[in-house]
Amino acid sequence: MRVLQILPRLQEGGVERGVVELNRELSRRSIESHTISFGGKLVDQLVRDGGSHTKLDVASKNVLTVPWRVGRLRRELRNIQPDVVDVRSRVPAWLFYFANKTLRIPWITSVHGFNSVSAYSRIMTRGDLIVCVSNPVADFIQQRYSVDKSRIRVVHRGLDPEAFHPGLTTPEQIQNLRTELQIPDAAKVALVSGRITRLKGIDTFLKALALARETHPQLFGLIVGGAAEKSKPLVEELKQQAESLGLNGAVLFAGSRADLPTVYAMADMLVSCSRKPESFGRSLLEAMAMGTPVLSAKQGGALDIVREGENGLFFEGNNVNSLAHFIRKALEMEWNKKQLITTASKDFNLEIMVEGTLSIYSNICDGVNNS
Repeated sequence: MRVLQILPRLQEGGVERGVVELNRELSRRSIESHTISFGGKLVDQLVRDGGSHTKLDVASKNVLTVPWRVGRLRRELRNIQPDVVDVRSRVPAWLFYFANKTLRIPWITSVHGFNSVSAYSRIMTRGDLIVCVSNPVADFIQQRYSVDKSRIRVVHRGLDPEAFHPGLTTPEQIQNLRTELQIPDAAKVALVSGRITRLKGIDTFLKALALARETHPQLFGLIVGGAAEKSKPLVEELKQQAESLGLNGAVLFAGSRADLPTVYAMADMLVSCSRKPESFGRSLLEAMAMGTPVLSAKQGGALDIVREGENGLFFEGNNVNSLAHFIRKALEMEWNKKQLITTASKDFNLEIMVEGTLSIYSNICDGVNNS
């Protein structure tokens, strides 16, 4: 089988990491893996793992260049001759849709988010099959676009066991990290992890942290994640907000970190407080895999992951008082770390994701061959 994945870019992010992981697993199974994107820092990793990458502008929304880019993509499709194409975003989906009119290559659309309902977004329902990363996303697609349920498949994102498991860190590394970040030994750490944008709801987290510290003064807020250039003013705004809330010395913006397993293991909880529903929730699984419970707004992909009272707690989205209440509750509960790790490593592992995806690819190819 020859598989082609198409996405806008190969920078950091959950979609991009999923593409790189799937490429690696396909290569390990001696399945020919190709990717088309506009490039990015993950290209080298993808190629080292055994895949092939072609750089094309499948990211720009400039309609004036569409005919030229469709032609370029059609030529590459003829060169690669994939058995199945997996398109993971709207711009590439439109370009592929036009490039494929005469080629008629089997294709799926992988839906990774709750995109605005529009004619533009509808392209993600045009594939031979539609793969959704969670049941809430599948319900959203079915209801908003009146898609026949038989065309929808749910394949949860899988946790890479090589990247997140307790054996990757030690108590000494955790203590060294606390020392480096100047987190007091007695502090209880509430962690937010991910790229800093307004949608992440970090302002809500800071307000809830200040409120929860009124009864639990040992609480410390840690925000790990980088910010794009356009989000740099937001970081300064959030730092000023933290100061105005009296959180000096009780919250830290640590930027991007390469030692995420240790960061998760050090934290007493991971907090996901996005303003809008997340399509899945990869960071939730990563934290659980390191034995850390999670708090999430009761929405989106977290509904598939969080088992209330077992591996995490739900709070009311965009509600400071609710989040503060459940931060306090999480601190007062006794969590079963073994159960947390098991949920992540067994129920949402990479092997399940890869086998589920391969089954869909094979079914599409078999359907074409038998037609």
